[in-house]
Amino acid sequence: MSSYLLQYFVNHYLLDYVKNVDVNSTKAAVLSGKVEFEKLELQDDVLEKLGLNGYSLKVGHVNKLTLQLKIWALASEPAVLTIDGLYILAVPSFSVQKEEKNKAEKKVKEKLSTLTKIEEMREMRRQEETSGSQSEAEDGFIVRQAMAVVRNLQINVSNIHVRLEDQFTDPACPLSMGVTMDSLRLNTCSSQWEERMVAENTDCFFKKVLLRSFAVYFTTNSKLYSQMPDSSGLKGILKSTIARESKGLPAFKYLVRPLTSDAKLQVFPNPMKVKPAGQPQIHFDMVVHDIGIVLHKRQVRSMLALWECFDQAMMKNKYKCFRPKQFSNARQKWQFAMTCIVERTVRPRLRVWQWEYMRGHRQTCRRYQQAMVAYYSQPPDDPRKKLSDQQLRDIKEGEEQLDLFNLDVCRRHAEYYVETKKKKMKEAKKEAKSKQGYFSSWVSGVKVADDETLASECAPVLGEAVQAG
Repeated sequence: MSSYLLQYFVNHYLLDYVKNVDVNSTKAAVLSGKVEFEKLELQDDVLEKLGLNGYSLKVGHVNKLTLQLKIWALASEPAVLTIDGLYILAVPSFSVQKEEKNKAEKKVKEKLSTLTKIEEMREMRRQEETSGSQSEAEDGFIVRQAMAVVRNLQINVSNIHVRLEDQFTDPACPLSMGVTMDSLRLNTCSSQWEERMVAENTDCFFKKVLLRSFAVYFTTNSKLYSQMPDSSGLKGILKSTIARESKGLPAFKYLVRPLTSDAKLQVFPNPMKVKPAGQPQIHFDMVVHDIGIVLHKRQVRSMLALWECFDQAMMKNKYKCFRPKQFSNARQKWQFAMTCIVERTVRPRLRVWQWEYMRGHRQTCRRYQQAMVAYYSQPPDDPRKKLSDQQLRDIKEGEEQLDLFNLDVCRRHAEYYVETKKKKMKEAKKEAKSKQGYFSSWVSGVKVADDETLASECAPVLGEAVQAG
């Protein structure tokens, strides 16, 4: 259980955002129940994955990350997640010279990742429907262990500095904005708010949150760290400029001055089982010791200018593929504007009503659906090994051309046909056993098809059903 959760965390979250991860050493560490990383570098496109498309990463560093989870000691040792030192420095994307990435591949990856999440959510709902409403005594082993991890989870985060710089909105007045945090702690407590482990059979559990020196700054006419000649010392500068006291640093103009807060959480995992029924799932009690919010007129003007510049940059990025290298006259500018409107708005709307487009889209859906039937019919260890080259090409073509809705529909149809075929084969096998005895079936050599023959049997049936539909 612990090795599975740790491996899931590494594969689904860490590898998507971090560069230098040694997978072999990670697998060995997962078996011991503790994974520890030091001096990790973030991926170059981590800001794009988080939705910040207008900026690129100049510095992305995690000093230390530790995840500890021991399944054999859940009752005596908590699950601990520790992050020490997260330093991010971002600049506008057009200020960093790098090659333009393949947008088609990026869109395919986004579609597949979203589709995987949808399928995981659908599988979780199936399990909930099949299991039904169970009491806590009837919960499975995995559910009990997962709840034990959540009850006794501890999170320790320290030395956080995320900074964005902009020298293009107003070159005479460069901007810098960011978030700093000294520490954040989340610990499990008793009902008297004393830190200790929680028993498994409790109806609720308590969490204490300690936040130290959290601040938000927006500085005009700022010094730009990204233009420093020695970029090796940027990590140390970002660490040294984290506010440690309530007053903050004089070089920064704070929107939210460094604040310290204590919060108490009371969580009911199953509020309907608690008497009186209908309790809120989370009680939240927060105390802020000292808070200061400051906003100057110059900061407001800079924010509005930055928003306008960011909006223009997003618009330019959308039509960058149609823009010539330079404009020699006004006619080329008007031609560029018309091309953008025609290619992005007019032609896509007209194309979807053409018969050739409809027929090609339908054929692509059929080929992709039949290829996915063969994919789901293979053994789960590595289903792509036994697929033909044509089936692999059909899958790749469908993932590139179809949108998320059609991909989901085709996969669900293929999965339905495979499940139906498996049920029919099991029923045929039961009937064959009931009609023949063990000795007669052994002598006659009657065989029932297994999973390896599902692909060849399901594909014709699927083709006929699709054509009939």
